[in-house]
Amino acid sequence: MKICIAGGGRVGRYLAQSLLANRHEIVIIEPVESQCRMLADTLDIPVICGDSISMDILRTADAASCDAFVAVTGNDEDNLVACQIAKREFGVDLSLIHISEPTRLLSIS
Repeated sequence: MKICIAGGGRVGRYLAQSLLANRHEIVIIEPVESQCRMLADTLDIPVICGDSISMDILRTADAASCDAFVAVTGNDEDNLVACQIAKREFGVDLSLIHISEPTRLLSIS
């Protein structure tokens, strides 16, 4: 299964390691350049340095070929938008979102 993970922090890195151990194909999108280098070196996987709500970055990550999209950045709103774009614009069947404060999102819907 090919999985795109938006967010290469502690949660994204752990998730990638777990999925790699189960032989999944992983690509990570992370905006912080130093974090991108560390992830690419440590995990030996493609890491796209950029914003996960950018259409160009999602194209670079080849989101259209992914079976799943997981958003685990530190920003609930970006996670929601990234999952919506992955699903609506790139046809990703399964999208999972990490929400740290669900009450903040009630005003968005």
